[in-house]
Amino acid sequence: MPNPPPPEPEPAQIPLTGRLWRCLAALLMALAWGVLGYGLFAAPDADGWGDMEGGGRFGVAFLVYLPYVGLSLLLACLLVPVVLLPLRNRDSSTAALILLAAAAVEIALFVFWVAVSFSGVFFLAQPLLPEALMWCLVLDAAAVGALTGGWLDLRMAQRPAPAPALAD
Repeated sequence: MPNPPPPEPEPAQIPLTGRLWRCLAALLMALAWGVLGYGLFAAPDADGWGDMEGGGRFGVAFLVYLPYVGLSLLLACLLVPVVLLPLRNRDSSTAALILLAAAAVEIALFVFWVAVSFSGVFFLAQPLLPEALMWCLVLDAAAVGALTGGWLDLRMAQRPAPAPALAD
């Protein structure tokens, strides 16, 4: 009677702290995006908006507000599954960290684009926007820190256990 094949080894389990790092990073990114939305939509100055000509108002609506709404959908599609899906092996957790890093880069690039391209009269029309941009970058940097913690946790989980010391 032939011997049965040996059982396949179990994939390395990802510790709970890896999921916590991922959730913290996603929460910080969602908070950063919400702060940016608050700066874009809250407390508009009627005089500042009146100072912009019609083309400037259309340009801001088309080049800032419309991409913000579209990117909000993209971020929701990225962040929600990464947080809710149970990722139990190293490959899926690595993919989740890469998706979260891409979301963090997307937030930073959008903030940079708004700050560089639309400063001046637009900042007068939305007086809370400069401070919101700053806090958005701070929260995004904290999310990158949480992603780094998740990556380090993942790297430590795949290290082999140390061999026991031999007694003399």
